[in-house]
Amino acid sequence: MNVEYLLPLSRGWNRMKKALFEPVDLRKWFIVGFTSFLAGLTEWHGGAQSKWTRRFDGHGWENLFRFPSEAREWLADNPFWAALILAGIAAMAILAVLMTWLSSRGNFMFLDNVAHNRMRIAEPWHEHRPLGNSLFVWRLAFGFAGFAVIGGYLIYCFLSLSAGYESGRPGEALLMSALAMGLGLLALALFSGYVSLFLDDFVSAIMVKRRVTTGSAVGIFWDAFKAHPLPFLVYGLIVFCMKIATAFLVVLIGLFTCCAGFLLLAIPYVNSVLLLPVSYTFRAFSLEFLAQFGKDFDCFSDSAKPKAKLKAKPKPGKTALKTPAKKRRT
Repeated sequence: MNVEYLLPLSRGWNRMKKALFEPVDLRKWFIVGFTSFLAGLTEWHGGAQSKWTRRFDGHGWENLFRFPSEAREWLADNPFWAALILAGIAAMAILAVLMTWLSSRGNFMFLDNVAHNRMRIAEPWHEHRPLGNSLFVWRLAFGFAGFAVIGGYLIYCFLSLSAGYESGRPGEALLMSALAMGLGLLALALFSGYVSLFLDDFVSAIMVKRRVTTGSAVGIFWDAFKAHPLPFLVYGLIVFCMKIATAFLVVLIGLFTCCAGFLLLAIPYVNSVLLLPVSYTFRAFSLEFLAQFGKDFDCFSDSAKPKAKLKAKPKPGKTALKTPAKKRRT
């Protein structure tokens, strides 16, 4: 099978131009931009820069390994701040769950508008409610599992490095071990990023196309991935590079507008409306790419139009009631 990359990207770009610029309809921008805003609630549009503040000499390692005990002592000596920090963590966790739920529902709203070139909010919110809730459960479970795995790995790395420091290993050896552990963390981050990307871009599209739950859609996608793993991996790299290029262009535009653009982009909903051509192109590209794998993966076809409810299998032992046929008029 010959899988294309530039062709579906070009088609996605043309769909974006036709939907948003032929003609320009500000009402459509704000409506579709709102669904894009909901779909991207769990994404981070900014980044943080970090740098070394000190050399990892003996004192640096000692300060690092002493930090947990010092933090524990500080929390014990300041119960009010400890309670406030715990309350803040709980509030952030609740907010993260709420944003994941809204993003899961918004994913199908945005997909519906892109696949059928329309501007709807209420209809896809209700039509895709079972699909959105199913995706929410999977995303939430994967998020907790990823948090547990990465958190456990970081604890293991800290304890391993701490044991090496206590045993008298030199700082250079500890630094090499830390770099190796950093590569392991990078591998976990790449795996997590790919899973999130595939859930959002492909599994959700399969759910809409075939009207199945997330578990069934994951199985269908896994069969396609096993048959063609390289194209999907390359797709992830292309999307990553495109997002880096987009961020670079946004920074340039912000600088050329004397930072006024940064102020507008800092407002979440306004950010989604201004960057709607970008998010629209990304979503159309993912659907065009998936459509290459057959009609059963093509969300642009008429058969992809959503129905009111998911198809439910009849329970064993029960038969459907037949409605009597109307008598012919004589």
